[in-house]
Amino acid sequence: VDVDGEYHDDPTKKMIFASSAWNMVRHGKCDVNEFVHGSDTRGLAMLARSLFFDFHSLMNDEISYRFMPCYIDEKFERLTEEDFRELDELAALLSEPDENFDELVKIWHTKKKFRIMNSPLVGDYDNMGRIS
Repeated sequence: VDVDGEYHDDPTKKMIFASSAWNMVRHGKCDVNEFVHGSDTRGLAMLARSLFFDFHSLMNDEISYRFMPCYIDEKFERLTEEDFRELDELAALLSEPDENFDELVKIWHTKKKFRIMNSPLVGDYDNMGRIS
């Protein structure tokens, strides 16, 4: 996630992992609008999407930047506090992926809702019956 929108110039000083950005925002250490994905996408939903990019990549399942878990896609404003706690847990584990790899693999295998994706061409009704 880019810190100031100028991700083309020296990203080593301006980029941080999505899990760090998520944790900082959720713990009130910074404003969510400090982070940008792409050229102008901001907000907590963007950070959630970025968490899933990292999670899926770590599980050797790289996804398009347009993909989002079905349970979140266009429904972010309806997430419950329990949903946010799950995302907080995912972000905490992703902050130290080497140390937490076994737990991340367990989550991959047990939380289907983190794996079933929507995209511009695949919507909720295309995934009906696949989420449990």
